Amino acid sequence: MRCFVAIETEKETHELIEQLQSNLRKLPGRFSFGNPKTAHITLTFLGEIDKSKSREIKTMLCELAKKHRTFTLKTTHVGVFPSKEHVRTVWLGIAPNDALLRIHEDLNRPNHNAKEQHPKFTPHITIARVNYVKDKRELKKVLDAVKKIDETKIVVREIKLKKSTITPQGPVYSDVGAYRLREKHE
Repeated sequence: MRCFVAIETEKETHELIEQLQSNLRKLPGRFSFGNPKTAHITLTFLGEIDKSKSREIKTMLCELAKKHRTFTLKTTHVGVFPSKEHVRTVWLGIAPNDALLRIHEDLNRPNHNAKEQHPKFTPHITIARVNYVKDKRELKKVLDAVKKIDETKIVVREIKLKKSTITPQGPVYSDVGAYRLREKHE
């Protein structure tokens, strides 16, 4: 299984993503748009894992969830990877949040087997992948126009182990496990 650990988003954020994707769809070019209803914040990519490794990761996630309390995230702005001059991914940013960073750090300790160690975590939700755009200036105009967005909130109550199946229509995500965080009032 090709797996990752993620936080799912909520309806208000899905609607914002649909709006942002609508603006990008007007541009001549080739974009890959994910389904806003399956939008998520990837905490760590695990890569290909087998059933044995899956059991180990599920146990680790269960213990990790017990250590962390529910919290709220906020969306902030539209950004791009790798740069404004060479846009490959358009994303929705997440405001800095200590609770999110602590979970990310716990997940990415060397003994937790994350596929890649990222020195700088940039929490985001992917809006679109840019395969080709006819007019880069028009893309820049659209991105500048949507740069400042209405903030949405995401209440984080659980983290999920998710499986990604690549299809000709794009990735299909399914839950392998869900791990509830502790409530704030405990």
